[in-house]
Amino acid sequence: ASETSERWANISAHIDEQIMDLSRDVDRLTTIDEQFVYIYVNIDGNRQLYFEIKRLHDRLDDYHRTENLMHAKIDEQDINLNQLRKELNSEIQAHSEAELTIEKLKHTFDETTFKYDKC
Repeated sequence: ASETSERWANISAHIDEQIMDLSRDVDRLTTIDEQFVYIYVNIDGNRQLYFEIKRLHDRLDDYHRTENLMHAKIDEQDINLNQLRKELNSEIQAHSEAELTIEKLKHTFDETTFKYDKC
């Protein structure tokens, strides 16, 4: 459980970091788009802006892939966690039943001993 919590914390921190990067990139992309309108006749400027926009789009695609992978891992961990809960509940129930059986056997033993001692 601690290892899972640590994984979750690491995944969350990584995603938060990517979201912050993407937010900055979106701001930069907006600025780049505005610049593109004003300097579209300059071939070098166009080329640089095109590559920067392409890079930002690639990063956004990477983010979406990472997000999808994270959701798949979360779903997988939820399934594993539910399975562990079921197993734990079964163990708890078996333990409780064993304790009840022990108490019944103890009680039967005490009754038998009492009857034997009386005779």
